[in-house]
Amino acid sequence: MKTSLDHLPDAKRRELARIVEILFAEFEDALKGRNAPHRKAGRILKIILFGSYARGDWVDDPKGGYKSDYDLLVVVNHEELADLAEYWGKADDHLLRAYQIAHELTAPANFIVHDLTDVNKQLKRGRPFFVDIVRDGIALYEAPDHPLEHAEPLSPQAALKEAQGYFDQWFKSAEGFTRNAGYAGPVAETTAINPALAISGIELINQWYYRPDYHAIMSDCSNVDIGVWSANLIDRSVVVAVYGKGDGAPPVQSPRRPFGQPGAGAPG
Repeated sequence: MKTSLDHLPDAKRRELARIVEILFAEFEDALKGRNAPHRKAGRILKIILFGSYARGDWVDDPKGGYKSDYDLLVVVNHEELADLAEYWGKADDHLLRAYQIAHELTAPANFIVHDLTDVNKQLKRGRPFFVDIVRDGIALYEAPDHPLEHAEPLSPQAALKEAQGYFDQWFKSAEGFTRNAGYAGPVAETTAINPALAISGIELINQWYYRPDYHAIMSDCSNVDIGVWSANLIDRSVVVAVYGKGDGAPPVQSPRRPFGQPGAGAPG
């Protein structure tokens, strides 16, 4: 795994060092007074920067107000220690204050926590999120003698099968939500699924913009109602937008294609 931060300005490197310091300090404080052996021996094994700051394509737009987040994976030595509410709430609060109040950070810092066994299991299974972290991430801290497994990317067939499962699950959920909400008029839907955590909504919305049938729905001015539903999970991000023409308006038919076929919005 890469360890160099040479592509980042000095100020960003100092901020990342401060983030690591906060994570260690708050985790050590959370372990105080814990008597169970695995708690007393709790350790951070790795802190890995991933996402735009690791890749080098972060955004800091003072005019538009958009800032890329610092995204970090914290790897611990026991599965219980990955409980965010139990062990990491104060760290999350501290990082938020460092950004919003103390202004020690110029961008928000978000982190996720997994134990080493789980990370290695996900790598063996070829889960795209973890494979991408190993490929693109930068280790800010690594304890010795705790290696990661060799990442095994999913075959194209397995990746398509997994994405198809997500598509089927969430498209049906969106259809049911619309009808259960009592909307009687004709509706159209755009669904975007990223087979990993989407750091920016642009990663998903671009799937709609470059798909002709979805672009037609988005451009249809007779769609006077819209509702958006989203879920951002570790192994996938889903955004569903439902467009309505109001009661009595004739529906516009949008052709549905099998997932993964040309024009079907395959994940980016």
